[in-house]
Order: sequence, then C-alpha cells, then structure tokens
Amino acid sequence: MLLNAPAYLCTPTYDGSGQVVHPSIIDFWLEYGLSSWGGYRFWMAITPYPNGDDAYENPGLLVSQDGINWSFPFGIPNPLDIKLGTCCSEPANYNSDPDLIFDPFHQCLVLYWRETKVNVFEQIWSIRINEKRFIGPKILGLSEPFSAETLIMSPSVWRKGEAEWFMWTCNGYRIFLYTSNDGLTWGSRTECSLDFKNKTMEENLPWHLSVKPNYLKQRLEFFICGSPNQQKTRLWYAQASMHDLRNIIALLDGYVLVPSQNPLGWDNDMIYRSAFTFENIGGLHYYHVWYSAQSREGKWHLGYTEGYME
Repeated sequence: MLLNAPAYLCTPTYDGSGQVVHPSIIDFWLEYGLSSWGGYRFWMAITPYPNGDDAYENPGLLVSQDGINWSFPFGIPNPLDIKLGTCCSEPANYNSDPDLIFDPFHQCLVLYWRETKVNVFEQIWSIRINEKRFIGPKILGLSEPFSAETLIMSPSVWRKGEAEWFMWTCNGYRIFLYTSNDGLTWGSRTECSLDFKNKTMEENLPWHLSVKPNYLKQRLEFFICGSPNQQKTRLWYAQASMHDLRNIIALLDGYVLVPSQNPLGWDNDMIYRSAFTFENIGGLHYYHVWYSAQSREGKWHLGYTEGYME
C-alpha cells in the first residue's frame, strides 16, 4: 500500500478555489521518452470542485516541469469548455471526468470529458490541442439518454494504434468498453468482467477509473476507486491483458491507498479518481500517483505519492 501525501499540491483553478478533482496526467519523459512537449514534461487535465459544487466542474489543463508545481499553460483558455450551472426548474448541467491522452500520429493532446444533463443525457466530448496551442473543434463522440444504467462516468482512453482506440467507463457498479477507429466517435459498449483474486475485496464496486498501457508486460493497468456501497471510496489496482481487454483482474490483496487516519488530514474522508505513471526500477515497477481526495470538511484537493506495490 502507498503512503498518503502529508500535504496537498497547489493547483490553480479558474474559479480561484484551488480545489480540484479527477486528475489525468501525461508524463512525456516516462511515457514517450520526450523531455518535454509544448514546453513542459507534465500535462494534466483537471476540474475545479470547490466543496463538492459541480457547477464549477469544467475541464481545464495545468502544466509542470516536476509533477509537483503546477501552473496554467500560456495561450490555452481555462476552462476549455464551460457550463455556467442552471437555475429555477432546469435540470443540472455540468462537465466532469476529464481524461487526457497524447496522439503521436497527429502530434496532439486529446482531451475528453463527460457532459451530464441530469434526467436528460450523458455525453462524451473531445478536443485536440497541438504543440503550438491550436485548439481544434469540440466534437461529440458519444451520447446516451440519462439513466442509472447508461451513466458514462470516468472515461479512460488508450490509443493502441492510429485506427485502434479503446475507452473504459463506469456506471457505478459495472465497467464497460467502447471502441473507435479515430478516437473521436465511439461505437456501442460491451460489458467487462471484473474478477477479484482476493475474495475479501469482491464487494468493492467500481466508481471511477484510470488506465495506462504497460507495453513491457503487454497489459493495461487500472487504478480504480470504489468501495462497498460506494461509501468512503478507496483506491485499488487491476489489470487486463492487451489481448483480452474486457477481462479485468484485481490482483492485490488489499487497497493501493485509503483515507488518512489523521483527524486533521486533507485526505481523511475519500480517495477518488487518480492518475498514475510507472517506471522499472530494480526489476520492479515503481509508481507515481496523483490522487484526488476529500477531507471530512468537504474540501477536495490533489496529492502526490510514489512507491512500489509488488
């Protein structure tokens, strides 16, 4: 199990709160062998979430040279798409759950996010951003009528090749896989299996997830937050073979990360969606993890931890 971060990171937000949730990070050095892209080693998608208010939950980007100190990238608006909230009897309408990947074929970032209009629809949107900070058009990739069954939470994308794209999502108790030939528009979903090797973990329901490819081991690695009955979510690890993307296996005996026991801790209530990278050190995988978490006071921040899990 990884150690909790003693303090949260400073993350600027367009609303000024500094409270954030749902990170998605690219480390261009570890993942692509590039010392920087667009002038920075790290790019992160995030949304503000001040005191759990989803009216501010609009996707934006932050950049860093060290993964610890973050700032707004020059020339890119923050947020990149905005819903101003609703009033009166209108259904709540908000953006959430960003996911950021790099497309080396087009030499661009692809930012995905989920738009929800409660009781109306669930949608996945994307935009492309090149190294000169040119932002392409906003593209609707997937739309479903709103229901507990059709929720498209926490889209997490892997680009296998130019015409092979895969996206995993959750609906709160099951995981689904979508495919695409361009990474922009997505076909119908298929349900994934989730097998817990440690039977004491079986009651954990998947809530939000992130995915990274491990080409050396020919597998996809997942960090998933969830818990029995979705209470006080914790972080656990799973993987799937690159040759069997729908069979997800949770291998570890316990959690990757749990809420801090410190009564004054910034992350002592829930561990939420997390971003990660890894490298091979001494023949073992060493993980770098940025995790969003809630305090018992209802504030949301981002922490960084690292270590071995094997």
